[in-house]
Order: sequence, then C-alpha cells, then structure tokens
Amino acid sequence: MREVAGESDKPRILNDKGWSLVVHFGVAVFKVTEAGAFSDGPRMFELVGQAAPGLVPELLASRLGPNGAHQMLFRPFGGAAIDSLPIEECRDGLVEMALSLASIQSRVTEAMPSGLMTVKASDVPGMLDELLSEAIPRCKSDFAQSWATNCAAQEIPDDLAARLRPWRSRIAEWAQQLDETVPRSIDHVDFLPHNANLLTNGQVLIYDWEQATLGIPHFSIDILLAYAQCLDEGLANLDLRPERPTPTQSRIHKAYQPSPLALCLSPIRYGHLEWRQAESTGVPHYGVDDLAWWLTRALRRWEQVYRAAV
Repeated sequence: MREVAGESDKPRILNDKGWSLVVHFGVAVFKVTEAGAFSDGPRMFELVGQAAPGLVPELLASRLGPNGAHQMLFRPFGGAAIDSLPIEECRDGLVEMALSLASIQSRVTEAMPSGLMTVKASDVPGMLDELLSEAIPRCKSDFAQSWATNCAAQEIPDDLAARLRPWRSRIAEWAQQLDETVPRSIDHVDFLPHNANLLTNGQVLIYDWEQATLGIPHFSIDILLAYAQCLDEGLANLDLRPERPTPTQSRIHKAYQPSPLALCLSPIRYGHLEWRQAESTGVPHYGVDDLAWWLTRALRRWEQVYRAAV
C-alpha cells in the first residue's frame, strides 16, 4: 500500500495481489485482505497505531467482510515509497526504516496484547524439521529442474539438507537463548522498502502489517539487510556471496543493532514462511527459489558463527 500526495481523488487501484486489494478513494484508502494468514490484520494495525502514531497508517475503521475477508479504511498519507527514491536517497531511507521499526517495536514491547499470533524463537527448530523432511524433498522431486537451476546459479550445495541437519541441536540452544534474552515485540515479516514511505516531515511511515506476528522483533531486519546488499552491489536478485557487510548494511546494523543469534535463526523462519505461504496460495513452485536461498543463507551464517567461536 503506497500513496503519493497531490494525486487525483478519482478512485484508483494502488495494489492488487489476488489475496489483497488496495483502492484509494480520495478521502480514505480501502484495503481488503483474505482470511487465513491475514486474519490478525486489523488488530495488528490497531496495536502499532496506538503504540506509534505517525509512524504507521491511521486505521479509521475495519470489519469482517464476505468469506472472512478483512476490510479496512485508512486515512490517506503522502510521501514517496522508499524503493521509488533515487539510489542515494533510497540508501538513506533504508536506514531510516530500521530506525522507525526499532521505535515502533520498542513501544509495542511496552503494550503487548494477548490473543495475537506469536512465533517464538523456540518454534524455529521445528520449522527446520519441516523444511528438511517435507519442503526440500518435494522441491527436489516436484520442481527438480527449478531447484537444480537455482542451486547452480547460487552455488547452493547439493547436500544442503545433510549439511543443515547436524546443526539442529545448536539451533535449539540458540533459540532458547533468544527467547530468554530478547524482549518480545512485533515482527513485521515483510519489511521491504515498498512497504514504507518517506513523508514530507522526514519521518518514515511503515505499512502492510497484516502478516506481522508477535515474537522476536529482530527477525524483521534480515529482509531489509538482503535488499540493502542488492542495492549496494547492483544486483537484480538476491545473491549468496559470502556475507561481507556492504556500506548500507553496516549502517543498518549500527542503527538497529540486531542480535547475531536472531540473524542466525531468521533465515529458517522466513524460508519456512515463504514455503507455507506458497503452499497455501496454491503456487508451491513460487517458494522454491526463495527457500533454497534462505536455507543456504542460514548455513553460511552458522558456519561463520562457529568459526568465530573457535
């Protein structure tokens, strides 16, 4: 959902993804999302709106529509989407996104509600189990050509599952440490620059909170770090070169200060999410490339952490 100040009040579609539709009506922005993964959408918007007004869209009203779809009305907002800015301004915008997210998350921590979907770090080892036992075998059998092509292009090891499996007990230890040391807050889940606007007052407004969950807040920043690498290195798609922080990634790290253990577990969390969403929307092939990328990102980080420890 993005909005640009000064445009006509004529109704127009801002976004149509099949499972989500956003229409601007001049006096309000209307958004409808399907049931299922987006069922907590209105409550998430209420939570972040009350905790951090001015940093998220203002929810005016919501209701449950046909087939369990959620209908929401927002006050229109101006500015420009971060990913539409000139490259240097976009780099600055990514850092401002990290700062805005940290501010929102710190405020949500102080007003945690009950009844919203929660993903704890201790859930991640089970996600790894599912990916090893279900997702990877299916990718290799049902989408063999796509999997093989992607693995070759990204230098993903053929024995990826075998190399991931021995880390299971260490992942469980890291997960326990995270749950015990990182205050629970909100994980945006889709924290990319097309989901944030730079406002005329210099603030960054973050939207699309429908998929957000409560749990480890630092998981959110990993997707932004991946985008920053692509931007700095001129990459069209995600790349799996050894992680040597790019300038913008380093600025994001300094601004947000994510937990290293969170960055070790977040690729599993997001690989699992991509796979399950692809399955639920009836296009499982959509998650094949992303799954291989996230799993290899996890493995390389684990190996780096281990080498640093010894």
